[in-house]
Amino acid sequence: MEREELELLGLNSRGRTECLRLMLVLAGRKFNDHRLTIAQWRELRKKENFPEDTLLPVLRNHKNGHVIIGALEIGRHLATDLGFYGSSIEEQQEIDALIADLESVQTALAPVIRATLTKNFDRQKLCWTIFMETTLSERLIQLTQKLGQNLFFVGSKISWADLAIADQLSTFSSCFDRFFLNRYPTLNAHKMRIEGLPNIRKYVARRRQTSF
Repeated sequence: MEREELELLGLNSRGRTECLRLMLVLAGRKFNDHRLTIAQWRELRKKENFPEDTLLPVLRNHKNGHVIIGALEIGRHLATDLGFYGSSIEEQQEIDALIADLESVQTALAPVIRATLTKNFDRQKLCWTIFMETTLSERLIQLTQKLGQNLFFVGSKISWADLAIADQLSTFSSCFDRFFLNRYPTLNAHKMRIEGLPNIRKYVARRRQTSF
């Protein structure tokens, strides 16, 4: 079978890689969604001479040999290439600011992820409660105010920011607390609109269930 031109290497989880998958899916771009365990990645990294400190995700273009490393770098490349990076420099700056904010939220989630990986679900519940109180609740209020009555967070068409926000909230809802978005109906409606787009709806319906 012919190898797909694009190969996205990532862990078998949603995490920072899922938004990249969603951009490719929404744009109708075929790609090899190559999911690895940490042990498999270490083996592949050594076999293919990636630097020792290379972290997933990695995007490889087998047609031109281009390799991009890191979720932000890949995200910016795909957003530009696929038309999800706004219509002006000002909109790109708004998108970048929203993505940076999501990154800080993801970093603050680390204790929840650690508890999940060790299957310490009592600890996970406690860490999630702390995360909600100290980080997420305030950010959700800010995002609600930012979106207002608009369909999209930036400009008049879907962007990297819309996909990233919807994905992060969907992951939190599916993996940690399926009821928290009930308190944020504006954001929940936005998430449902994004996940209801035809290509994404088909992908979500067959998406693998993971723990984070």
